[in-house]
Amino acid sequence: MFLLITLKKPMLIGIAFIIIIIILTISLYNSSPVLSTLAVTEEHITMLDEIFKIRNKAFLEGDLEKIESLYNKRTTLGKWAYEHQSKKNELSPHLGR
Repeated sequence: MFLLITLKKPMLIGIAFIIIIIILTISLYNSSPVLSTLAVTEEHITMLDEIFKIRNKAFLEGDLEKIESLYNKRTTLGKWAYEHQSKKNELSPHLGR
């Protein structure tokens, strides 16, 4: 009680505002729906394994056309990823070409 008397009114308003914001944030965080699990099936694992096999074989053979087919070059990130991969191929002269 003594603490409340000695604090100035603007300070009390600020503390109350911060407490309200914290309470609202916690309540929104707890009530937001969250996907607790992501279903990864055997089919997904098989598809990813096949993509990695294709990519690795194309990389070892230096086949940029096959590597290019794995990237979505209509997006900026896809272009950057493909460019990065092609630079890795250029910097690996020991690989079959």
